[in-house]
Amino acid sequence: MGYFSNADELSTELIASLELFLASEDGHRAAELAVTGFDLGDGLPDEPLVAITTSNPSTTTTLILGSNARVEANNEEERAQVRLNADADSLHDLLLENYDAGQIARAVEEHRLSVSGSPWSLDALIVLAGAYAGFYRRSLEERGRQALLETPAPAPSGIWEVPVPRPEDFMGVVVPARRQFAQRMSR
Repeated sequence: MGYFSNADELSTELIASLELFLASEDGHRAAELAVTGFDLGDGLPDEPLVAITTSNPSTTTTLILGSNARVEANNEEERAQVRLNADADSLHDLLLENYDAGQIARAVEEHRLSVSGSPWSLDALIVLAGAYAGFYRRSLEERGRQALLETPAPAPSGIWEVPVPRPEDFMGVVVPARRQFAQRMSR
């Protein structure tokens, strides 16, 4: 079983930490800075959105920026400029800053974490994430969520292997594009 017993528990923790963040001076300043990064090509949206979708348990939390910055639960927002998809336990470990760079890379490679959006929007997300660091842990501490704070840290990233295709598996294989090229060249 994962760290969270159900989607409501996870949603409550995410919303509490994001609201704590937005209510702080750091959060207010980061939200203002991030808004300038959410350029969609035809100007800034009135309320840039970051959709956080988790699995195991499944929930969606939307961070709405702008002059009326707020957090909404289970709001599958189609207009989101940035989408963060994560396994709930991986997101928890990431937000507690238990992951090193190798563990983050591995979680991305294993599809436990993914982020999508325009380059400008992803830059804005980096601004938000940097300022948000620590607020998740602080929220858990202030709300007495000791069991979530004491979850075991993941094993160090170490070295992991990805199956690498052997060259001999491809020798003598003619792919359609190569066949078409060879046919054009022989005319």
